[in-house]
Amino acid sequence: MVPTRLRDILSIRWALRCTTPQASDTILGQGRAAGGYNAATLDPTQRGAGFLLAEGSMPVPMRAYFLGDNDVTTLTRRAYRLREAAGTLPASDARPGVRLLKALLTAFGERDRMWSTDLLAELTQQPGHTDWDPSRLSAQLRPLGSASSQLAIEGVNRNGYRRGDLLRAQETV
Repeated sequence: MVPTRLRDILSIRWALRCTTPQASDTILGQGRAAGGYNAATLDPTQRGAGFLLAEGSMPVPMRAYFLGDNDVTTLTRRAYRLREAAGTLPASDARPGVRLLKALLTAFGERDRMWSTDLLAELTQQPGHTDWDPSRLSAQLRPLGSASSQLAIEGVNRNGYRRGDLLRAQETV
């Protein structure tokens, strides 16, 4: 049994086919089944049929479209491709750019700036990142919004990367 105080904090409720009027009332509220809104009377062949109670109004009979496994797979693949093209997928280790940025930030340790040669030396010590050179690193980071620049470290000026630039790139990947 769902406590009334818990049920009543939900302003939108949808009772799909239930087996008893009491189960229907558990979702829609006491007395609704007797008032003609009984989800137990819904035809079991009507997949997705139910009563929707929204924002204190009277329940409304509705039917949702039934999606089979193949439909869901098709829709999720299409949604993924659209989000990928729009650049709105969340950062995931499955994406090469995310893996590279994480590996670079690990290589940085606590440092703010690193020369490319030192960064590559650290990066190539990590599993899966053994085949890197400055031009490949630059080519991979440029589309992610991070580029190397001249950095002075301990009075010596060489080409390198800033931790903050990699962190900003990580936020947008």
